[in-house]
Amino acid sequence: MAKLEVKGLHKLNRWLEALPRNTNADVSDAFDDILDNAATRVVLNTPVLTGALRKSVHRGPIRGTLGRGYKSEIEVRKDYALEVHESTKPVGALSLAQPGTPEGGVGRKYVERVMKYRGNLNSWTRAIGRGIINSWRKSL
Repeated sequence: MAKLEVKGLHKLNRWLEALPRNTNADVSDAFDDILDNAATRVVLNTPVLTGALRKSVHRGPIRGTLGRGYKSEIEVRKDYALEVHESTKPVGALSLAQPGTPEGGVGRKYVERVMKYRGNLNSWTRAIGRGIINSWRKSL
């Protein structure tokens, strides 16, 4: 009968037990940064007349876990936000003077364009990956 001995197995078990806790926290932090980035980009692309619409952009709290998925919202809390968002009217001179972001600048569909822009999706995916890798490194 052969005997198999694996040295350090107890360390591996402790690492594996800690991994979900660490990963959840690190990925949650990464998701938090992504939401801040997205909300900032939405504000920069929001049409401007008085500034009230820009001030009404808020991000919600993060809900969920790594295993079940994270959820949150970027919300525009003005009654006329949908009309501006879906309008086919051109934006005014004040809006056009704003720098905007690579998602297409200031104008309609200012929330949707930020969320669908491939550059953002790639960047946000990498941020989640870095969160997972960082948690694994801390667990070692």
